[in-house]
Amino acid sequence: MDALLPNSDLIRAGDLYGKYKNIKEKTVNLYGGICVQYFLLKGMSAETGNSVYSILCVEYDGDTLTDSEFIFDITSDAAAAERIYNIILRNTVTPCCLFDVFDNVLYDLLK
Repeated sequence: MDALLPNSDLIRAGDLYGKYKNIKEKTVNLYGGICVQYFLLKGMSAETGNSVYSILCVEYDGDTLTDSEFIFDITSDAAAAERIYNIILRNTVTPCCLFDVFDNVLYDLLK
């Protein structure tokens, strides 16, 4: 991915810290100029060398980055990662709630 996140010198979603490849990306416009970007990223586990998936959630108010959250290495299963990503996206989860929602989703998937 070649797109640079708006006004962010910290995050290049397609090459986050040189470690992750962007698999999926979606921007959702909320209200009053606020939007949330969701990224499903694929990296490699330093311990095992296997593929692992992570989720990045970034919130903007206009062109200003207001919040972001990154859940590292949530699973090595591509289908499970996509299910989790789609649930978070479908529910328009903002960065401040990402970990709580992820915990609930993970609990539901494991029971």
